[in-house]
Order: sequence, then C-alpha cells, then structure tokens
Amino acid sequence: MEHLIVCCRNRPLAVVVILFLITMFFLFQVLTNLKLDASIDGMIIKNNRDYLDYQETKKEFVTDNTSLIYIKDDEIFSKEILTAIDEVFYQLEETPGVVRIDSLFNVRNFNGTSGTLEINPLIQYIPDNEEIEDLKRIEGNAIRNPLLARNLISDDGSIAIINVLAENTEHEKEFNMRMANDIEAALEKIKGKVERVFQLGTPYRRDLISRSILGDLSTLIPLALFVVLVVLAVLLKSLNGAVIPIITGSLSVLWTLGFMAFWGIPVTILTAIVPPMLLALGCTEDIHIISEYFEGLQAGLSRFDAVQFLAPQIGNAILLTGITTFLGCLSITFNEINLLKQFGVAAAFGIIANFVITVSLVPVYLRYFGSEKAPIQGKSGFSIYHTLARGICHIVLHHKKPAIVASLVIVVGLGAGIPEVKIDNNLIGYFRKDSPIRKRSDELNQKIAGSEIFYIVLSSRQKNAFKDHEYLKMILEIQAFIKAKGDFDFSLSVADHVALVERETNYGKPEHYTIPESKETIAQHLLLFHRHDLDRYINYGYDKANIIVRHNISSSYELKQALAGLESYITKKHGDKITFLFTGENILLLKATDTMAAGLAKSLLFMFLFIFLLISILFRDLKLGLISLIPNAVPIIMIFGVMGYFNIPLNTGTTMIAVISIGVAVDDTIHLMTRFRHAFNQGFSMEKAVKSVIRAEVRPVFASTVALTAGFSVLGQSNFMPVVYFGILSGAVMVFAFFADLVVTPVVITLVSTNPAEANQTGQAPPMN
Repeated sequence: MEHLIVCCRNRPLAVVVILFLITMFFLFQVLTNLKLDASIDGMIIKNNRDYLDYQETKKEFVTDNTSLIYIKDDEIFSKEILTAIDEVFYQLEETPGVVRIDSLFNVRNFNGTSGTLEINPLIQYIPDNEEIEDLKRIEGNAIRNPLLARNLISDDGSIAIINVLAENTEHEKEFNMRMANDIEAALEKIKGKVERVFQLGTPYRRDLISRSILGDLSTLIPLALFVVLVVLAVLLKSLNGAVIPIITGSLSVLWTLGFMAFWGIPVTILTAIVPPMLLALGCTEDIHIISEYFEGLQAGLSRFDAVQFLAPQIGNAILLTGITTFLGCLSITFNEINLLKQFGVAAAFGIIANFVITVSLVPVYLRYFGSEKAPIQGKSGFSIYHTLARGICHIVLHHKKPAIVASLVIVVGLGAGIPEVKIDNNLIGYFRKDSPIRKRSDELNQKIAGSEIFYIVLSSRQKNAFKDHEYLKMILEIQAFIKAKGDFDFSLSVADHVALVERETNYGKPEHYTIPESKETIAQHLLLFHRHDLDRYINYGYDKANIIVRHNISSSYELKQALAGLESYITKKHGDKITFLFTGENILLLKATDTMAAGLAKSLLFMFLFIFLLISILFRDLKLGLISLIPNAVPIIMIFGVMGYFNIPLNTGTTMIAVISIGVAVDDTIHLMTRFRHAFNQGFSMEKAVKSVIRAEVRPVFASTVALTAGFSVLGQSNFMPVVYFGILSGAVMVFAFFADLVVTPVVITLVSTNPAEANQTGQAPPMN
C-alpha cells in the first residue's frame, strides 16, 4: 500500500483521468438504469415451499393484494352519497388490473324474516331521500348481514368499505403506484361529499414507501454531507482537511449508486441507507490519513514529503481496515432475506469504492491542496485530545483492575437486557407514528376489521368434503375459536354463506346460523350463490376451503404468537380430518423474519473468526487474536442490551448494526495494535508505549467516533423507523466502540503482555505476548 500511495502522488494526471472515466461510467448508469423498488418482495424468501403455496393459493382463491376504500359519513344511506359511491365503484371496475371488487353495490341480500326467502341485490336501485323506509331497509339489511358487518359496513352504518382486489397480470413495473393513483383519482368523485374518505392497503402502502424513499434520499444525503463537514472542520481545526472526506464520500456514493444500477440492485428502504452511511463510514480512514499528514507537517516536511511520510505509517493499516469493513458489510448477505442481501452487496461495494478513491485521490489532493501547516495545538487547538489522552493513560497505567471491574459491570449490566430483544418485523411500524398510513390504520380499526389479511387453507383428501355437514361445521368451529380468542378481527368462509341461508330460511333467527345436517339442503343453499360469490372461499372440487382472516396485527412477533394458538387448536381439534396451512403476504414476511436471527449469528461468527485469524496471523500471536475480539464484542453486547431495555426489536434495520459495527470497530483495533507493535519493537517501556499509542490515536479515534456518531444520527431523520433505529443505535455503537478501543483494549494488552522493563534489560524489544 505504501508504494501505491506514493505512486498515486507521483502520477496525479493518470489518477484524475482514470477516476474521472470511472465516475462518468457510473453517472451514466445512475441516469439510465437506477430503479426504485417500493415492494416488500425483497423481504420475502422465495426459494421455499411456503412461497410456492402462496402462489398456488392466489391462483385458487384470488389474490390478497387488497385496497380498502374507507368512506365515513353519518348520512351514508342518502341518495347523494350512495350515488357518489356507485360512481366510484363503476370507475374502479374499469381500472386495469382490478380482478374483483366487493362493495354494497354488488352483494346480494338474503332475507327470510317474512317467512319467504327473498334473494335480491342489496341495492337494487338508489331510492330518493323521500323514500326513507327504503333507505332504512337497505341500511338495516346491510348491518344484519354477517358477511358484510365489520367487513363492508360498520355496525352503526356510518362507515362503508369498498374492497378492491388487484393483480399485476401484465407484469407492469410500476403497478402498485399506478393502482394507488387510479384509486385516488376515482376518490375525487366523492371527496367533499362525505366527511372522510381514504384508501389503505398494499398499493397505497407501496406508493407511500416510494415517496418516502425519495424523500429520504433528497434529505439524508445533503444533511449527512453537512454534518460530517461541520464536525470534521471543528474537530480537525482544518476546513481543508474536512473537505477531503466530503469529496471521497460523495464520489463513493455516486459510484455505489452506479454499481447498483449496473448490477440491477434497486433503491429500497434499506439500500437507501447506503449513501448517507458511506458518507459517515468513509471519513474514518480519511481522518487517520489526515492525522498522519499533520504529523508529517509538524516534523517540518513539505506537503509533497508529508504524503511520503504518511504512506508507511498508514498504508497497511487502511488496507486491513478496508478489508474488515468490506467483509462486515458483505457478511450481511448470509441472511436469506433478499432485501438484506442487496444492502450487504451495495454497502460492501461502497466500502471498496471509498477505499480505492481514498488511497488514489487523497495523496493527489494533499500534494496540491493540502494544508501547508498543521493546526496549532494548545488551548485553541487540540487540548481536548490532550485531556482525553492523559485521562485514558492514567486509567490504563494506574487503575487497571478497577477499570476492568467497572467495564465488566457496565457490559454485564447492559448485556442483561439481551434476552428481552424480540425479533419483530412490524410493517406498519416501519412508518413514523405521525405517518398518514398509521393514522388511517388506527382510524379504520376502530369500527372496521383491520386491513391485514391472511388465508387459512383447509384441505381434505375426500372430494366434495366441504359440501358435507361435518366439514362445514368444522370451519364454523374454527371461526368461532378465532372470534372468541380475540386476536383477529374478522373471518369469512363458505360455511358463513351456507349458515346465512340456513338462518334466513328459518325466519332470520340468529340461533339458526348453523350448518344443516342434510347434504341435499347444503347443496341447495350453495346453488343460491353465483360462482363469483364463492371463488375466494372454495375450489371447484370442494376438497379445499379457504377462511379469509382480517386483522390489525402489524407486529410479526405478536402475529406469530396469535398464529401459534390458532395452529395448536386446529391441530388438536381437527388435525385428524384435514391438513391446513396459513398463507398470505404477511405470513411470508413472518417466516422470513424468523430467519434473521440465524443470518445474524452466521454473520457474527464469520466476522469474529476472521478478525481472530487476521490479528493472529498479522501479529503472529494467538493471544492477541483473542484480545482483539474483546473491543469488538463489547459494543455488540452493550447495544443489544440497550435494545432489550428499550424494547427496540431486531428487524431488517437493526439486524445490520452488529456486523457493521464490528467492521468499523476493528479498524481502530488494528490501528491501536499496529501502534503498540511499533512501540514495542522500538524497545519502549510499557508506560512509554501506552502514552505514545494513546496520544497518537486519541485524535483520529475520537474524531472518527464523533463524525460517525453524528453521521449515523442523521439517519434518525428518516421516514422509516428501522432506518431511524439503525442510525441512532449505530451512533451509540460508535461511542461504545470508542470506550472499548481506547480503554478496554490497552488495559487488556498491559495485563497480558510481557514486562517490558525486564525485556529492556536484555536489550530486546518486548514481545506482545
């Protein structure tokens, strides 16, 4: 690396031309091929049986890609509002991609209260306002219909719902965004005529995600640039030195976005984190280079020679730290969730890009534009570093045991919170509490079943099984359990349709909402429905039945608990007669979430093993390899403990913190150990070695810690809560890593190293073992 840095300094024109050409290539890719992906497909694992079951279920029982249109008004059952709803309904029917609409305008009413079973459309025509009895009759029939209550109408008749099911059969790229916009356009017909109207569901959510991602990119990148610039200018006391990380970071971001475009990695909720993250991570090696450059200037060297001076001091260290940070990001790809894989690949490339740009461009920049004098130390200069260095040296040299005890108490105390960390991928919780989608969801859930949907698919080996009393009764029993348990809001099945007809053929008496004993009666009841009425609930062979369950559980942790109880009940009560599965988009998300812990464990194991081998081989000492794990394990234990205490879940955002923090924390570990080896090889006593290392490293480590903490904290302004948690917790990890590197690591080294005074008596440099 030393030769590469010097070579770049000596050939500035070649460096600039090559970097310019690479930059133009990636800029072209960004402008022509960069894509935005607001779907949650990347959170779903597709190479397993669960995904195939989901696809087969959609073919048999219609898609679960549902938009709910919420219409609230105390006068819904008036001619004006019903007419407006009717117009919205018919416009949506003409919308490309819509495969089914369920509303008050296309359902039939079964009424046998008069002793004669009447079967008519719920709304045959829209009565005038003067026809009060007819309007009241429509409202009453809708509310008393168990297929509609809390599904398409609230119990008090003040809220009507239109369910729009859509399927992207034409493989349209921006299908959900277009669908959300088409629904919004249709709602213009009713806005201003009712108290409240809005849409909720998959298309709306994905459209909101798209707009939020663009908002993050346009806000977080400039903010990260500004924060890093200000922090480094203040800490380094050199605006010129602060500009270097901004240049290298900006080019790294452009290269990474270009690589994503070229490689087909879209901008998602997670990959949108990469640009501001690179601006923070990329500055760490720049700070170490600038610090070494300042040391050269302090020794009286010119800019040209100061670059020559820093090359051997920093070259191998930044190569190793670049490799470790790269592997830290790449290890995220051990996770099965594609969204995390994409993030890991994009972030790993960004680290490589930043490394290449740093070692090639920074020497050229320093040669021509670097400061000619190092910042003045003293009261107006680096007194904070001197104070820190003195304090740390005092602890390391004179209070080793109290420092170890205090460190153990802190780490163990925080680590006690780890068992409380929950694996939870809360989809609605991705958005801030003041987000429109969360407000709409809360409002909907007050009087209408939740917008989240999953299917319970029951299968029998017996053909026409679900025309039989025993099997239909089984479905009603399962639904009764669902209602009694209270975890889910609403369920609907073919058994409900049969029971409704049975009730109405018995004067509409509630106690007759049951399944008739006779197969012939069941067959007659089913004949009263069109195939369109039943295609979401039963297949053609009547050997598979589908229970549609609506709920408002967005937390995968809570959903998993609720499903466990339901699964246990069905297995014990009916497992001998049928097989069953839970499926749906949120079920797939739940099962993918369960793999995150395993992916995290693989990533951590890989990184710890790599760090151990790297340090052991580099310093030819297994003991040092083990020591190097301490400052990297300590921040992880502490941050997961904090997550447990503050009820912050392990999700797609927070699962990345640990491995990225290792990749960053080990950078300072390598710099420290390299300094210690250099000091010991010069025959320094332990006290002199500690003082030398701490004084040299406190400035770059402190500056990079503050810059990283501030840079990551910028992500706290994101529209997505996992990103907010990632930013804030990553900033906290940097503080913990600072404590581990500059306090814990030197203390441990002094405790396990050979007595340097004895080694010096023989004229030998003390070994680090």
